Amino acid sequence: MSYFWHSDLNAITVNSKSEFWIFKGDLCVRTNSAGNQVTAGPAQITDEWPVLRDTPFASDLDAVHHTDGYWFFKGDECAKTNDAGDAYMVPPSRIIDQWTILKDL
Repeated sequence: MSYFWHSDLNAITVNSKSEFWIFKGDLCVRTNSAGNQVTAGPAQITDEWPVLRDTPFASDLDAVHHTDGYWFFKGDECAKTNDAGDAYMVPPSRIIDQWTILKDL
């Protein structure tokens, strides 16, 4: 039995179907809402979100959030993809350029 997914996860988010995406290193896995069945993966993040190939978001994410697409966060950068993961809704940019209020805090 592999214990790879038991600890040190990078991020977890819930999609519009109430399924969980779990991220660790350069891998991701999707489970049903109960968390008792794998519905996709494990796979490379870039297999599920091909637009992230050759970007910092291909591994070791800091956070992921789903809201009308997927926001990916790593270091001081962020990007938003469509649900299919094949196009940017917001291209890679600095977090403070997307949340400008943070510049004043």
